[in-house]
Amino acid sequence: MSVSAARNLVRMITPPSQVASALDWRKHTGGAILSLDIHKNSIGLAIAAHPSLQEHATLLSSIPLQNRGKVSEQDKDYLADVIKTNKVCGVVVSWPLQEGTAKMGHAAGRVFHTLEGLVNEEDSESSARIVSLLHLKPLCLWDSEHAENSEPEDIFGRSPAYCRTSSKQEHRASEEQYNQDEKIVATGVLEDFLHAFWPDVVSKQPTMMAVSSDDEQEDEGPKIAMA
Repeated sequence: MSVSAARNLVRMITPPSQVASALDWRKHTGGAILSLDIHKNSIGLAIAAHPSLQEHATLLSSIPLQNRGKVSEQDKDYLADVIKTNKVCGVVVSWPLQEGTAKMGHAAGRVFHTLEGLVNEEDSESSARIVSLLHLKPLCLWDSEHAENSEPEDIFGRSPAYCRTSSKQEHRASEEQYNQDEKIVATGVLEDFLHAFWPDVVSKQPTMMAVSSDDEQEDEGPKIAMA
């Protein structure tokens, strides 16, 4: 992967609070946040407006991944259309840290590799379009399991997460470790994120998650970026 792709991605990543602030700022102008859950064979997408508007979140058609986690030009264009059509003001990416230690494993590496491919401007015009549409818009890595109980860094910027040890007596590289992200869905990522930042608003509402009609169109024609 190119150095520019890694640089683009690092420049985009912000704390989750900045994504929440962006949605607060844009809630009356049609802004929405996009969630991505990256699996071994596909990327799940969901869109949600500010929870105070009481609108259902929308699950969009997933993006299939090719060999080595690559995304086709057609699907990159689809993602760019989703960002533009839905006035995306921030992105929440599911971040599958290892259970117990909260460290990055194979699944987290796969997420980072796929994201780098999406923003690799040297690779395609479609990637350049995605980078342009997300310019100055926050993107966060969201791990709901550890976000609620995260400990602050010390004065040297060191995270306590890397001091934790697993309670397991024996370590084995299990299938669960490599594929723990498979149990995550994009709507679940949004639900966790919205509840973390707007608990009073979300708790007073019935479930906000809904499946978009374009999921029913999968394999029947080109994907449509729902507004």
